[in-house]
Amino acid sequence: MLLHGWGGASTDMLAMAGAFARAGFRSVLFDMPGHGRSSGRQSSLVQFLRAIRIVARALGAPEILVGHSFGGSAAVFGVTELGLPVRSAVLVSPAPGPAYYIDRFSRAVGLPPERRDGMVRRLVKRVGRPMESLDAIVAARAADVPALILHDPEDREVPWRFASQMADAWRGSRLVAAPALGHKRILGDGAMIAAAVQFATAI
Repeated sequence: MLLHGWGGASTDMLAMAGAFARAGFRSVLFDMPGHGRSSGRQSSLVQFLRAIRIVARALGAPEILVGHSFGGSAAVFGVTELGLPVRSAVLVSPAPGPAYYIDRFSRAVGLPPERRDGMVRRLVKRVGRPMESLDAIVAARAADVPALILHDPEDREVPWRFASQMADAWRGSRLVAAPALGHKRILGDGAMIAAAVQFATAI
């Protein structure tokens, strides 16, 4: 099961999905709520997780989870919270969770602290969970399957430090640097795709 990132679509994962299919897997791709061809104009990590659960029930639980960016966050919770019986996970440029995007947005628009706090309260009310419960790095401490983390040290969208923290939190994970590939080009890089498939087939 391949999970795209925030603002992305299932088509972002086509190259990776094709490689897994050629290696003998059935690749499952879908657009998250409010993304791609899915309905709705709003989404959240909680909705990502609901979609994963629905697809897994309909098509069967995945053996491997592959998540990009915010989809990487979702993959962590797929293992630790949804309890999907996967053999391994591949996280590509994983984001730490929604709090990172809230902070980034607040800085970008110059939102004062009191406005930011008000925005967070509204988001918490909408999704029904505190932001702290959606921290993928904290959740990764409970992961119990092998993981491969691929990340560009110069990624401008999700800094390298988060991948490093994820690797430290996730026991049995391996962090691989992908220089000069950026946040999205990494998804189409032949070497990184090969590394992901090799890792998954070796477990």
